[in-house]
Amino acid sequence: MSNERKKIDPINVLSPFIVTKEKVADMVGTKFLWKNIIASSHSQAWIARGNGGKTLLAKHACAHLAKIGYDVFYFQEDAGAGELPKLQAHAEENGYRLLNSMISNSSVEHIVEGLTKLTQSDVDLSNHYYVFDTLKKFVDPNNKRLVKDFFTLLRNLTVLGAATNVLGHTTKREGEGVQMFDGVGDIRDDVDDLFYISA
Repeated sequence: MSNERKKIDPINVLSPFIVTKEKVADMVGTKFLWKNIIASSHSQAWIARGNGGKTLLAKHACAHLAKIGYDVFYFQEDAGAGELPKLQAHAEENGYRLLNSMISNSSVEHIVEGLTKLTQSDVDLSNHYYVFDTLKKFVDPNNKRLVKDFFTLLRNLTVLGAATNVLGHTTKREGEGVQMFDGVGDIRDDVDDLFYISA
């Protein structure tokens, strides 16, 4: 029995992962879509206290992106039934789609399943913008495994070209004027851009 180790060429082992000019030829470089804040193929989180202006800003961004030709999908799970007519009117007037699981007697899990199907295809989403309002309606922000899974889904959407934005809350334990997102560290670590909104 020989103790000799098999010789392996590291270049051959690692070559599938090398980023070459040919592999990135079809990838679009990052460009800003709205006010040097929303970027193409980026996953973002906008964090603020409750009633801190997240939805208002997101609606303005959605209206702008729809008007310049983007397919915009606003997943609104944080509004009460009484708020949906006004939100729907704004979406229709500005050319973007408002989605809500309650309307179809469904759940956010079915929305996630639909988005997962998109990520398992070769569809081009470079003209798509998705807003998730709010994070806590899609996943428990303090459950590390579930947060990781959800943000992996968002990352997979951005790989297909989409820009995504999750609206989240600050922790109730804010002190000394310092804001902190509510939830596990993956919320910060697994997005490209994290913004705090102060009102």
